[in-house]
Amino acid sequence: VEMTVVDKIVSRAASKVQNATDYGLEEIRNQTKVIPVLQARILFVRLLRDKDVPLRQIGVTINRDYASVRHLLEVYRNEYDTDSLFRKLANTVGLF
Repeated sequence: VEMTVVDKIVSRAASKVQNATDYGLEEIRNQTKVIPVLQARILFVRLLRDKDVPLRQIGVTINRDYASVRHLLEVYRNEYDTDSLFRKLANTVGLF
């Protein structure tokens, strides 16, 4: 089966996040709210959004609804602005 453009973006983003955090797509998709996994989820969502993946598609990818994805993007902005360790992690993940 041919990978779609979104599949390729998801795969690349998951790899970047896993390299930086040691958490992969399985952990990102589950319901845990443990902070390191939550941070990985937030970074993953941000990477997908930066590649213009629609919010609903991101939600399907991580087993969340549209509102949850929007919230994670807001949390990214807040954490990036206020938490130097999160900012360092985000900069390690980088953008595409």
